Amino acid sequence: QQAEEKLGQAVKTEYDAHLESLITKAMKTKKWSEQIVNQLQVLIDPNFTSRLQSMVMDSVSSSNKSSKPNPFDELGATFVSAGNDMDPTSPYGETLVKSGEVQQKIAEAKRSFIQTTTNVIINPLKIFLDGDMKTIERELKTLEMKRLDLDAVKTKQKKAANKELAATLMEPELRLAQSNFDRQAEVVKQLLLGITSTHAHHLKCLQEFIISQRNYFDLCLQYTTEFQDSLIKGFTSAANCNN
Repeated sequence: QQAEEKLGQAVKTEYDAHLESLITKAMKTKKWSEQIVNQLQVLIDPNFTSRLQSMVMDSVSSSNKSSKPNPFDELGATFVSAGNDMDPTSPYGETLVKSGEVQQKIAEAKRSFIQTTTNVIINPLKIFLDGDMKTIERELKTLEMKRLDLDAVKTKQKKAANKELAATLMEPELRLAQSNFDRQAEVVKQLLLGITSTHAHHLKCLQEFIISQRNYFDLCLQYTTEFQDSLIKGFTSAANCNN
């Protein structure tokens, strides 16, 4: 049946416009959900090797991934070590140590952001892709098989030498194939209608992600502003003492 359809030699039943529209919506949702998940994973862990390992090592929990050292941890540790080694009582050494402590606070804020991002948007989108979307795709394949069965009967009728006799003899088979197709089309349609609810849920996930991102940036701004203010006060005090 499929081969003859490609050659234009067989009957092909088209899905109704509403069903086609729902299918298109679902496929776009799948496509962009996959890309959003991928880009969010790049955002929270831009290191390709690390991301590749995380995909292979499915046994590693999200909490373990988010608690590993990040660049701010490493920078902070370097600042602290440098300051302590070069004399933590000197202006430069003391500032290095304090700078390192600020970087470590930022690192902790980033870990929290990574964990929240994973929980509020990455995991929900993955659950949709691995659950509802796979169910939709499975039922769509079944629908296509039912369509092929229906069109195979229609094609046999069309090619019969005695079309009237074929129509009479094959009527029960055609009726059954049509019924199976219609029933499966309704199953698929009901599943696809759920995409609207999926969008509403994903909207909430996106809003939670934006809030989390804002909180992360606010904390970074708070830590660096407080540190900058303390530096300014220190410089002012030192200048007054020198005067």
